Amino acid sequence: MCIDPEGREFPVAFGIVGNEDTRSWKWFFARLKEALGEGFFSEFGMMSDQQKGLLAAQEKVFPGMHTLRCALHIIGNLKKTFHNKDVVKAFNRIRLALSQEEYDSHFNSVDKAVQDYLDGLLPETWALAYITCRNYGHTTSNLVESYNASLKEVREKNIIGALNKLIENLTRWFYERCPGATEAADEEVLPGIQSDIEVLCSEAARYTVNPISGNEGMGSPSA
Repeated sequence: MCIDPEGREFPVAFGIVGNEDTRSWKWFFARLKEALGEGFFSEFGMMSDQQKGLLAAQEKVFPGMHTLRCALHIIGNLKKTFHNKDVVKAFNRIRLALSQEEYDSHFNSVDKAVQDYLDGLLPETWALAYITCRNYGHTTSNLVESYNASLKEVREKNIIGALNKLIENLTRWFYERCPGATEAADEEVLPGIQSDIEVLCSEAARYTVNPISGNEGMGSPSA
């Protein structure tokens, strides 16, 4: 599952297998690599729930590829381990920090037990400040989970029925999106991106810019 320029889900590939194990994941990844080309994966990371069969297959088919952890799975484990809502709130501040300085500030505010737990998960797999591959700000596998939830009817069918239903769903999905994409084809910026820019400009208007050199400035929120 990927994201299109409008920030919406874009299914790339499906696999129908007997079990989620290393063998089936290796088969799926090999077919994906064959279809998209090895170079496609060099700059991206793969986000998952760290299922053991998946990780072993990923390392075999895509050695050296960035591995990312879903923040929601980490949050679930934090709740079970620490039974403290404040720990979850602190984790969200830590994982969404955009600089290492901001990360350190939030990280140092939590107990050492929490620090040790998060360090053990490797920040480069879940913290925006430390992720080095392209992830476009996404730190959860929500896209996949939400799409999987919509496939409940598909999974209850036999293989042929499931494939027919998948094709039907995707055909309808892309047909519904086609008019908007066609209207935006001649625009320099897609409508969804334009909307995001307008929100950012509105927020930026509330900042005061203080000069720090001849041609640079630093913004700070206005009172």
